[in-house]
Amino acid sequence: MVPSAPPIYKTIIGLVAFSILFPSAGAAPTVDGTTSNIVRSEVNSGSSSLEIRDLFGLQARGEDYNESCEDFDAWDDDKEALNSDSSKRDLSNLEKRSTGKKIRACDDKIAAKTRDYPGPSAFFDEKKMEPYLKDLKSFNFKTPKDCSDFTFGSVTSPTKKDDATGYDSEHVLEVQLVTQFIDDQSATKGSTLENPDPNSSSKINLCAYMEPYWADLPDDKKIKEINGEKLSEKKAEQAIKWIAAQFPQNGEGHFEEFVFLQKKVNSLKGNIWGGNQVTDETNRKVMAKSIKLDGKDDKTILTDYKKATQKWKDILAVWKYHQDSNVKGILRKQAKRVGEMFGSLEDELPKINFEKEFSGKKEKMPTYKSQSLKDAWYTFMKTRNDEIITTTDNWLKKWKDEMVDKKDDLKKKQDDKKTSSNNKKSYGDLITIIENLEKAYNNKGTWKNAFSDKLY
Repeated sequence: MVPSAPPIYKTIIGLVAFSILFPSAGAAPTVDGTTSNIVRSEVNSGSSSLEIRDLFGLQARGEDYNESCEDFDAWDDDKEALNSDSSKRDLSNLEKRSTGKKIRACDDKIAAKTRDYPGPSAFFDEKKMEPYLKDLKSFNFKTPKDCSDFTFGSVTSPTKKDDATGYDSEHVLEVQLVTQFIDDQSATKGSTLENPDPNSSSKINLCAYMEPYWADLPDDKKIKEINGEKLSEKKAEQAIKWIAAQFPQNGEGHFEEFVFLQKKVNSLKGNIWGGNQVTDETNRKVMAKSIKLDGKDDKTILTDYKKATQKWKDILAVWKYHQDSNVKGILRKQAKRVGEMFGSLEDELPKINFEKEFSGKKEKMPTYKSQSLKDAWYTFMKTRNDEIITTTDNWLKKWKDEMVDKKDDLKKKQDDKKTSSNNKKSYGDLITIIENLEKAYNNKGTWKNAFSDKLY
């Protein structure tokens, strides 16, 4: 008879088996009350590995104060700030394509999706993308592993696929802004528009007015061609689809407008343009807790404070990214293309005659009336850009002030006789990070509104 394994071995074997069957297993409590993934699958040159500290749940990876800032997960306690598609992907996995982005205006009644667009690996693996590698711009931290170096900007682009692991292919203008724009216009105008239903005298809002013309044209009335151009995706030629087609994507081109942007910064950039989740109340509470000193041991203070400084560094990177003249130029070019398409569609739609069923009877639709969306789009983009510049600047200043104000308290912790020699050194390193953070803020420069000058 084979003797049974001791209980601890049974537990380990069970955990390993569980991790193989369920690789996305959840979190286990750590010794300090936080959570850690029990088993984390890692992709590296096609192999996977288990780490003992993950297996036992002793410490969440990316939460070690001494860990390189390239691996340190500053946002692990604030995932809402990194909730874009790119943050959900394994950073060690290069994708050939990225899923198309959705316009979801008016509670999804005016909706369209861009086609998939080339992910980082496509620029190295697909022949059609080779011509775009030569002039491809990449944006990253100058020294990603150094927590005290806040320098961010244009860097030498990867020359091989493996070096592009930490990047997203970024199309600059956020597709979600079209959703925001239409919803904003509808809310601003209110219920002031004529109802196309001849049986109703009630006024309707822009969403209800646009829906039949922009998202529900009969198949034989769809817009097959505008300005001599056709969509690559046939039978999808609703008006709103023409707006979606103005973004860089497979089938429609504009690949020269892609840049490589560091993944975390890309996620934050999308959320800042999308609704400022980075600066919401939840984030404020997490940041305040991170830089609180009372009631914590040295290790917790050092790790939490490091998280706060690196979050600040990531938001500063979004600020610096928008200062680049190439980025600003692409942003303007794409916004202009979208605005001009709004104008072209509002010229085209009045020419389309079709019937729609009202109260069980088909009635001829009234002629579409222009809502001046081309000009409204420019005004919206200019206003939105001003708003996020102000919000981001306020966030950077607030947390710079909060962290710098506690520098003397950190120095006292460093000088305390009870503090170990290792932690004394770590406190010194942290103080240097804060001093460099303050310098980075003072030299951060101006993020100028890309739409200060007219688009058209």
